[in-house]
Amino acid sequence: MGKISVIDHYSQESGGSVKMRCLITLIFAFVLAIDTQQAFADPKCYVDRKKEVCFPLGVRSFADGVTSFFEGSPATKFATARVVTKTLGEPDHHETEKNGPEEPQNYLTLGCGGALTVQFRDNALIDVPGPDLYVFEVGKDVEATRLAISTNAKSWTDVGTIKGGLAAVDINRVATPGQHYRFVRLQDARKRCGSRWPGADIDAVGAIGSVAVANGRLSVAASQGLKLTPGRIGLIFDASGSMWGKLPSGKTKIAAARSVMRSLAAKLSDEASVGFRVYGHRLPSRPKDKSCRDSELVIPFGPLDRGQLVRAVENVKPKGQTPIGRSLALMSGDIGADHGFSVIVIVTDGIETCSPSAGAEYFPPAVVKSMQERGIKFRVNVVGFDIESSQTREFLTHVAETSGGSYFGASDASELEKALSGAIELVYLVQDQQGATVFEGAIGSKPVDLAPGRYSIKVLGATEFAIPNVDITQNVETRITVTEGGASPIIEKVPISSTAQ
Repeated sequence: MGKISVIDHYSQESGGSVKMRCLITLIFAFVLAIDTQQAFADPKCYVDRKKEVCFPLGVRSFADGVTSFFEGSPATKFATARVVTKTLGEPDHHETEKNGPEEPQNYLTLGCGGALTVQFRDNALIDVPGPDLYVFEVGKDVEATRLAISTNAKSWTDVGTIKGGLAAVDINRVATPGQHYRFVRLQDARKRCGSRWPGADIDAVGAIGSVAVANGRLSVAASQGLKLTPGRIGLIFDASGSMWGKLPSGKTKIAAARSVMRSLAAKLSDEASVGFRVYGHRLPSRPKDKSCRDSELVIPFGPLDRGQLVRAVENVKPKGQTPIGRSLALMSGDIGADHGFSVIVIVTDGIETCSPSAGAEYFPPAVVKSMQERGIKFRVNVVGFDIESSQTREFLTHVAETSGGSYFGASDASELEKALSGAIELVYLVQDQQGATVFEGAIGSKPVDLAPGRYSIKVLGATEFAIPNVDITQNVETRITVTEGGASPIIEKVPISSTAQ
């Protein structure tokens, strides 16, 4: 990822010039107003490291939702610095506050290599003259943090690395003119991991370049008793030698994974068609060329047999290498192309060791693209178990996102169970009138804020179907209940009360 310089815009000018620049930015934002609230927003300035930072939309400028958080390792031991909601709203940490374990810190410590994604719900980040985004990071200096922006939390645009003085960022180099960005991802760059607060400490994230958005809301659920499942669920299980490693609890990773897989088997729908492939379980890691061919479909796809799946997991004995790409390629043949939309879940504690470079025969991202070209309807969700390396997480995230899937991090058994449950959930897509996907969520998950307009809802499963012409209106929650086969969905319109924001 390329680096950008931190734009210490405010330290270069006198107080009067700062006020003038804020006025210019306010006028520019006024011209771009997309609702009447924008023109009458109250600008507000905040002090960070003795410098004044001004936001034309005032309080409304700040992120007001957390989409995801992966805590790095090592993490801070102070519970008061591990609350994700501390990153929302206005900056409220004061440098004069004590930093003892009993003191209520008003920020979130990411942990070494940790990643946080925040959302702008009632406004959007845009490119304006000068700095567009400001990250309030606690400490003497801004700790090196990788920054990315997105319109939908799926496709990300890398901005660079913020570090050093003031974290004012100009997105002009990478932003699409006129684009509204609703999500910001911050990932600690693992430069300072030895303190009691390892990783970046985030107080608030604000959009200097900002437009107000009057949202509507959407929720999608299944009718009572209706079982919606992917066409096939392909589980790829890591049995490389590193799975004998121990977690902080003292339990080995393979023991924790077995326990979680037993729990998962109990939760899977009776209608699910499940295949179980294991790599690294038959041959030792040396000689490597032989170990890299060790990938076996232990349970072919078919109606779920919970007892069979549990016995297969119990019999796994970790030994070898990590041939993720080869296992994906073989799984594509296991699934076939005529079974609707399928989900492949890779459970791994490490990076690809057999084809780690572009150009290798089974380089995982290339395997994913080959599957797409062959018309297989699928996505890959990767569950990274006890992975500390940010490079490994970035690689596995790239594998998942190449397919439209997601990376789920887990550092212990309870997080692994939660991540696996999320990885097999059936998803829906929200698409605009041009067919572009603006949001992706799980059936039955919490509502999402959307700009008013007309959308199509596409449900991906054994049978793919769409609900066209869904109108999202300002200050109204549209509740869709999916019925059998997608026919005649129940649609309710419920006003969003001020207390439900």
